[in-house]
Amino acid sequence: MAHLSAYHSFIKYAHFIVCFTVFIVTISTVGNFQLFVSKQSLKYWDKDATVIGCFLWDFALICLFVCQHSLMATPWFKNHLQSWWRISVSERLLYLCTTCICLMVMILYWHSIPEVYLWYIDTHDRIFLWTFFLLCHFVGWLMIGLEVMLMDVGELLGFTQVQNYHNGLAPPLLKKKVAKLREIYSNMRHPGVVILTVLLWFYPLMTLDRVLLASLFTSYMIWKHSLDDSHCEYAEKHFRSEVSSTQRKSSRTVTYECVEQ
Repeated sequence: MAHLSAYHSFIKYAHFIVCFTVFIVTISTVGNFQLFVSKQSLKYWDKDATVIGCFLWDFALICLFVCQHSLMATPWFKNHLQSWWRISVSERLLYLCTTCICLMVMILYWHSIPEVYLWYIDTHDRIFLWTFFLLCHFVGWLMIGLEVMLMDVGELLGFTQVQNYHNGLAPPLLKKKVAKLREIYSNMRHPGVVILTVLLWFYPLMTLDRVLLASLFTSYMIWKHSLDDSHCEYAEKHFRSEVSSTQRKSSRTVTYECVEQ
């Protein structure tokens, strides 16, 4: 019995270490992706490389990310993780970690193609124009962050799954008894899709590589996010009820403190 308890304690602390590591990796990747999308300068530019070579290279990097992001999200892959590798609790953590790795590979090995462009607005020596684009992107990322806060961040990152497992509770999505909410999650897993699309296209240096990035990411997000009016109506009611519940709890807390005084 002592060996079994020690084993469970080891698994528990190992899970928490993995959660902390994934959290650090996620924060680092998100920060690098924000710079990648919003920084008003060219990425790595090899003057000796051909345009078609750089284009195909960038296309392959995007395909690497898209394939990983789509394949590992399929029920087939998740079922094989459980049946072959006995991975169920850490499935979301594994998915998030591999997503960060593929995204960082794309960012680090990306090649700019300034020889071909749709528009090219030089903001290097124009402080007001540079500040305008900077503020627009800052507000966009801030709005995405606010959207993330409206969701169950712990479940989205995979931390709640681990916590529930070690506390003997059901997985967080199974606790959400309304089928419509689970359906929304399956069709729109990530917040900020519209805002990210705007940020990809609202950019002063629309070079060929940027056009490729914006086009493929926009197409991918539109393809993966299929919501109808019923989903939007339910989401609005759900978040309104969450806000009302939070306000009621806050009001009860204030009333309780007043009674104590």
